[in-house]
Amino acid sequence: MPLSAWQEADGPGGQLWHTDGARSALRAALQREGFRSADALAGAGLGEALLPAYLCDTLIGPFRQHGLSVRFYDVNPDLTVDMEDLDRRMTSHTRAVLFIHYFGFLQPEPVRQFFADLREKGVGAAHPLIFEDLTHAVWTDLPEGPVGDYAVASYRKFGQPFDGGFLWARGGADGAGGGGRPEPELNTWASPAHCLSALAWALEASETDSPSGGGRRPDGPSTARTLWDGAERHYDRDRVARSMAPGSKRMWEGLDREALVACRRAAYRQALETAAACPHGEALRPHLPPGVCPLVLPMRAGTPAERGPMRAWLARKGLNTVLLWPPAPGVERDDFPGAAETAACLASVVLPLPPGDNRAL
Repeated sequence: MPLSAWQEADGPGGQLWHTDGARSALRAALQREGFRSADALAGAGLGEALLPAYLCDTLIGPFRQHGLSVRFYDVNPDLTVDMEDLDRRMTSHTRAVLFIHYFGFLQPEPVRQFFADLREKGVGAAHPLIFEDLTHAVWTDLPEGPVGDYAVASYRKFGQPFDGGFLWARGGADGAGGGGRPEPELNTWASPAHCLSALAWALEASETDSPSGGGRRPDGPSTARTLWDGAERHYDRDRVARSMAPGSKRMWEGLDREALVACRRAAYRQALETAAACPHGEALRPHLPPGVCPLVLPMRAGTPAERGPMRAWLARKGLNTVLLWPPAPGVERDDFPGAAETAACLASVVLPLPPGDNRAL
């Protein structure tokens, strides 16, 4: 079962709340830990957060909004955490560390154990909060649960529901392991992002036969695309931690998750078979381990100059690609060679599925 017991309901290992996405989950966790937006506005120096140098820059905002300065650590060219670089950059001022499971594939066991040890032992006398981003791996099997203090995720990249995600916090409902921290403050009123997302979803759902009911995102201008873009701007600007919309939660509860995972795994194998012959690059993950629900097929060009020819070759074979993230602001190639190489050489093959199943790409 791809959705593990730790995600289904509160258990002895942690508590789970439904949010409208990963950004709200981060905001709620930081507020729960006593970081307040007013501290950021007042310019209070509350320490620093260490984030991977290859990431979606929307993850940066919640930390800065809650008074933390943001610094980065490198990732290896295969997108595993560069543990030596991370260890070198941590100081007694490090209050939070975030790591990402990219494209549906879990960080390897030594990396997960590194973060579990860091959570337990800290840096010197300090215990930085460990945030685990499962957005790309939200349907990947994680039977032992997260290793961090908090796990966050967003559902929208997989097509359904049109908004939604979760915040998981270590410690049971009785507060054991959680230090008696308060419930997250989640605003239940619909936001402009909720409303725009719902309208965009409804418009696109009427134009597609996707069995998931998601909508397609055409390349050209459209009313739905304009609504999606407006929703994203509101999600980025919002400083309030919000709950998942009721309609989204009903949709989420009705998902056939086993079918969703099976379809994505079959589509990944299909794309991989074609891409294996590409003369300009190779699959970053040529094997699909059991339990993995892939977001995309990541392809790495031999050199930055070959990425364009690689994408053109794949397009001729019927495989569309997208470029996800440029280097984060302030990330220089000399300081973060792994992240810089990744940003220059990587392209993501959109899995051959109904368009609505890849909506947020």
